[in-house]
Amino acid sequence: MPNRLKKLLLNHKGKLIDKWSSYADIIDNFIYPLCVKSLILFEIGMFNGGSLELWSEYLLNAQNIVGCDVNKK
Repeated sequence: MPNRLKKLLLNHKGKLIDKWSSYADIIDNFIYPLCVKSLILFEIGMFNGGSLELWSEYLLNAQNIVGCDVNKK
């Protein structure tokens, strides 16, 4: 069901997520087939962690979701 990412983004109540709304549909078209797979996600440049929260809702079978950023917070 493409557009699932956009729905999660619009209803997200956690940490701030920036820049996603402009390309959520594009990401969803490529990533949606991975939603049911057991995978590990490593995100570079996660700002303050909002995207990690969103990934954890979107990738239901992910084994691990990890992020890093130059901002030490």
